[in-house]
Amino acid sequence: MLVATACSKSPKTFGSINEKMQHQAGVVAEKIKADSGLVLNYSIGSIKYLETPLNNLAGTIGKTDPAKASLEAETFGAYVGECLRKKLGGEWAEEQAEGKFVYRVKTPSGMAFTPATWCYERITGTEKQNIYKKVLAEAGAASAGK
Repeated sequence: MLVATACSKSPKTFGSINEKMQHQAGVVAEKIKADSGLVLNYSIGSIKYLETPLNNLAGTIGKTDPAKASLEAETFGAYVGECLRKKLGGEWAEEQAEGKFVYRVKTPSGMAFTPATWCYERITGTEKQNIYKKVLAEAGAASAGK
């Protein structure tokens, strides 16, 4: 069983990593709708609407609270990953690397993406490129053909 706490008051238990990340993506979609009225549709193009909240997180959390940045990155990364899964197919995988969990979207064609890591780097300022452009750079060729 997997437990998620990001953006929720009490932990939820999930039967699979796919279920957990789908839930987390829904949390982001609900938050964006509540804050801006925008309804995200899980398309690659909808990822560009994450930039404002990610900028806000970079300004308020940045490198000062790595644990909070990690939770927020997991949640925002779940939305990005779900967009990639809907476009390219695939499954989530949870792996440990250097004592930390790494969430990957693995596609049927063998590609692997780490959207939560991308969001963490964006929030902490180690990566300045916005997430939408990052997705286009990393998955653009693959998603253009679908």
